[in-house]
Amino acid sequence: MPSYDDQELTITDSVDYDAPFLTATPAYCIDRVVITYNGATPSSIGTQGDAITYVEETNSFTFAYDGDVDLAGNPATAAGKNYYISFTADLESYLTESGGFTLTIKNPCLDQTYALLGQVSMSDLYYKLFTTDEGLESRLYTHSESALMLDPNGLCGAIGYETSFDGTALTTTTEPVSYDQSLRQFSIYSTDDSLTGDRTLIVESFFVNYPTNRVQTSFTFEIEGICGSPVSVTATTQ
Repeated sequence: MPSYDDQELTITDSVDYDAPFLTATPAYCIDRVVITYNGATPSSIGTQGDAITYVEETNSFTFAYDGDVDLAGNPATAAGKNYYISFTADLESYLTESGGFTLTIKNPCLDQTYALLGQVSMSDLYYKLFTTDEGLESRLYTHSESALMLDPNGLCGAIGYETSFDGTALTTTTEPVSYDQSLRQFSIYSTDDSLTGDRTLIVESFFVNYPTNRVQTSFTFEIEGICGSPVSVTATTQ
């Protein structure tokens, strides 16, 4: 049989492959062609066996699938999952020829060409020492949800957030700044003059099931002392 080029499919895409299949002279000598994928029948590839379609009349394939991401392997990796597509052709029951190629199926949720989160927004990034929101013990700041800039058929799942304040990762218990991911909310209370000035808040948005696919938003957070920033007292000798 002739040689075949290995193929690659990212789920939600469609790829056509005109394969140089075995031909015989005269044509009626080809009795049948049997195709298997990883040694199994076509119905094993995709929910309905529709990830790979072979058109006998044109000796061509169509690779297309968007039902789920399971075909790309679990756990998912950027390399994807390989399937070996094999062919066996019987020539008038007395000669058999075989061949095949590798189809690599990749997960779109690991590739920002297919799945991309947007940056978040947040306003009023100013805090004055000793101040709190009315009735609370701190000031609260809430950022927006991360928009789905590219969403491959909703296959990538939930979005999570990780945050930091001047390089220190935030949790619900860190001080003077804490962060509640479920509310997308920062909380701050401080009386520490050394915090005055511009500080950096970072929000990283990511797909919970694919945490390597993330986008970062950086904010400048201004902290002011009660008498202005910076706080200083100078004594003058009379």
